Amino acid sequence: MEVLILGATERQELLRIKQYAEENPFVLAEVLMAKQTGRWPARKIQSNYTCIIPMGFKVVLTVEELPEPIKHTWHLSISRPAPNHPSPWAAEQILKTIGLPVELDSALNMV
Repeated sequence: MEVLILGATERQELLRIKQYAEENPFVLAEVLMAKQTGRWPARKIQSNYTCIIPMGFKVVLTVEELPEPIKHTWHLSISRPAPNHPSPWAAEQILKTIGLPVELDSALNMV
């Protein structure tokens, strides 16, 4: 059974990472170059885009700037301790909380 608790504190944290992601987008070309040269400080940077929700949910949200015609996209990652996966329902609730469209048909990847 999956329990997702989204109280005031959790909502505030989700909105915090959304604001941070909007203000600090990843530029795809820069990310690829940094990874190739070994200068990608992923763990240090990732904490600013991450929040932990009780009952084992880790949420990471970024904005990725891409070449035309897409321009930018949101990237949401939700994880739980193995062997659990977040349900589509939990993903929908998190997306609604941060005010992003709930369109999971093609974007949902349970890995």
